Amino acid sequence: MASFKILLYRSRRSQRKDGSYPVCLRVTKNGKIKYISLKLHALENQWDDGAGRYKSDKRLTSSCKEYNALLSRYEARVSDVERKFDEDCIDWTLNQFEERFKGYAKRGKVLEYLHRHVQVLQDTGHTGNSNCYTQLSHMLELFDKKLKDRVFSEVDIKYVKSFDVFLQKRGCVGNTRKYYLKSLRAILNKAIQDNEASQHTYPFGKGGFEINSLEEETDKRYLSEEDLEKIKTGPLNGGVHPEALPVLLLLFRDEFHRHGVLDTGKREGDKLSRVHSVQASEDQAPEKRETDTNPVDRELERDS
Repeated sequence: MASFKILLYRSRRSQRKDGSYPVCLRVTKNGKIKYISLKLHALENQWDDGAGRYKSDKRLTSSCKEYNALLSRYEARVSDVERKFDEDCIDWTLNQFEERFKGYAKRGKVLEYLHRHVQVLQDTGHTGNSNCYTQLSHMLELFDKKLKDRVFSEVDIKYVKSFDVFLQKRGCVGNTRKYYLKSLRAILNKAIQDNEASQHTYPFGKGGFEINSLEEETDKRYLSEEDLEKIKTGPLNGGVHPEALPVLLLLFRDEFHRHGVLDTGKREGDKLSRVHSVQASEDQAPEKRETDTNPVDRELERDS
C-alpha cells in the first residue's frame, strides 16, 4: 500500500542560500521512498509540519493562501493518478508514478488546449465552431491576464462567476453571456474526455453554475420600407453602399431565413403589421450554416 505526504525536505544539500528548503511530495511504497519536487520553497518558520502546508500568516508568507491552494491541487492530482492506476489494474512503480504525476503538470493549460482545438476544427472544416471558440479565447484573454498560465483545475465555479460578472460589466446581455459560458462548458467537457482536466473542480452540472438561467427573450427588429428600398435600389457595384451596409448586415442575423423570408412583425407605433419578403438572388445558392452543437493563477508548476 502506498502513502503520500507533502513536506519540507530538510537536507544540507537541498538548502538554498536564503535558508529555505524545497517543498516536496514524498511517495512511499513497499518500503521504498521517492521525493518529487513541487517547485516551492519555505523557511522553517514558514512551514507547518503537521498540516503539510504554509502557515496561514501573511506576515511570514505573503502568498501563503495561494501556495496552500496550489498544494491542495497537487494532492487532488495525486488522487487522480492513483485512481487511474487502480482502474487500469497497474501495480505501479515509483518511477511510473513520478512520470504520470509530472505528465499531468505538462497538460491542462486552458489557452493552449483552446488553440489546439480551434486548429482541429479549422482543419476539419468546422468553421462555425472554430469561430465560436476563437471568440471565447479572445474574451477569456481580456478577462484573465494570467490565462496563458491558467490550468483547467483553476477554472472552478468561483472563476466562472467572476467571468460572468466581467461580461456583465462589458454590457453583455443574458443571451450573450450564455453563448460564452456554453462554449466554456463545452471545452471543459472535452478537456475532461481528453484527460486534460479533472471533474473535481467542474463548475457546471448539479449544484454548479446554471447557464440556462441567463436566457432572455430578445427584442425583435424588422426592416422599414425605407431600408428595403435602399437594398433594392442602392448601388452595390464595386462594394457595398455605406448607407446600405447596416441593413445588409441585418440580413445575416438569425431572424432572417437563408431562403429570403422575413418574419412578420409589428413595429412599435405602427397600427398595421407588415410582411416583408426578400427573394434571394437565383444565381447565389444559400450557403450551408454551421449548426454543430457546441460539444462547449498560473499553471501547476512544471518540473524542470
